[in-house]
Order: sequence, then C-alpha cells, then structure tokens
Amino acid sequence: MDLIGKFLDKYAQKIDKSKLVKSEIVKIISQKIGIEVNSKQIELKNKNLILKTSPKIKLAIILNKQEILKEIEAIFDEKIVLEIK
Repeated sequence: MDLIGKFLDKYAQKIDKSKLVKSEIVKIISQKIGIEVNSKQIELKNKNLILKTSPKIKLAIILNKQEILKEIEAIFDEKIVLEIK
C-alpha cells in the first residue's frame, strides 16, 4: 500500500510542476506580445510549444519567438522549450 502512495505522490508532483511551467510560459508570452493568452491555448509536448490560438496571436508569438525562448530559458535555467509551433 505504501508503494502506491509513493507512486501517486511522484505523479502529483509532476502535475504540479507541469502546471507551474505552463503558467510561467503563459505569463512570458502575454508580457512579450501584449495580448492575454491562457494556459488552454498552449501545450508543451517533447520540448515543443504547440500553439492553439487564433492566427493573429500565433503570428505575434512567432514574431517574438527568440525573445520568448530566451526568457523561458533564463527563468528555468534550462531549455524547457526548443521550438514554438
């Protein structure tokens, strides 16, 4: 029974970290492009940031891509996002 509890604790920590990372990325994007973006509009998969936004917002993000990637790397001290698609 204790083994299951440890497994669930590890899984819960990963979910919390994922939510934290996603919320920080949303904050960075919103600051850089000046348009409010929410966490449902982005997805992080295999170090790729997948945009699920309108073409207008997607274009604004792509135009500021390098700045956004640099700031994400600076905040997390590692390359969490390699590409924005």
